[in-house]
Amino acid sequence: MDVYAVVFISGTVRKDQKQRTTTVKHGDSDPAWNFPMKFVIDAAAGLNNGMTLVVKIKAEGIFGGKNLGEVHVPVMELLEGVKDNGKAVKTVSYQVRRPSGKPKGVLSLKYEFWEKFTGEPVTAYSGYSKKW
Repeated sequence: MDVYAVVFISGTVRKDQKQRTTTVKHGDSDPAWNFPMKFVIDAAAGLNNGMTLVVKIKAEGIFGGKNLGEVHVPVMELLEGVKDNGKAVKTVSYQVRRPSGKPKGVLSLKYEFWEKFTGEPVTAYSGYSKKW
């Protein structure tokens, strides 16, 4: 199976932030992307639980990407995870859910919030999955 991930933040007015990882050829149930991504977010909306980081894991196919599973992470959880540590890099893991809602493996990702830029913090994410 050739696997990739589509990542975006829901609950934001910026529609230009959807990103796609490279495809891991023959990734099967343990692909590792280590693919850095950057997003601009509104910290106030994130802290009010107004935004969600969405990671959709897909397999390449003839008719487009088959949805293998996805993860929804409240940005508020990510912001609170670094609130006291400043620019610390954090690693978190979340349950991947199949389209049916059944659990299927774990997605681990590293993230860091950078300094404010024109009133909004810039966020970098790098993700990889394990045994899903």
